[in-house]
Amino acid sequence: MKKGEATRKVRTLIPAILKEERKGLKFEQLFLRLKEQIPELVNEQGEDRIGVLRGIINKLPQHPVPNLSVEKRDDGVYYVYVEGDYHKLIASVKKFIHDLDEGRLIKNIDPLSLNKNERANYHALVECIAELKEMMEEETK
Repeated sequence: MKKGEATRKVRTLIPAILKEERKGLKFEQLFLRLKEQIPELVNEQGEDRIGVLRGIINKLPQHPVPNLSVEKRDDGVYYVYVEGDYHKLIASVKKFIHDLDEGRLIKNIDPLSLNKNERANYHALVECIAELKEMMEEETK
């Protein structure tokens, strides 16, 4: 097997597998499905080559997989098939909300330290983001 061949196969197969699973799959579930179709994901000693998928996932920001979106939900991270501009928009909004939560950008601001104009804008942003979160929760159901 040539170097990188398993990676190429996995990158190609991920969208096809996820398209069948509209609600998405967790990492372990996705790996099991990939392993069923790509024998190279098990080495000569019978051990899973989970690092192939882990490497692809870790490099998504630099090397995206077509039609793949990553969603963080209450019960874990899911890999989901997306298509078209609407789904790209939804994926981008979810990432935006996740980034805000991870960076605690909203919670780290003391509204009392802002001037009147900034405070009004801050409160409007908080309301807008809360509405976006609610919409995205409905979208995931």
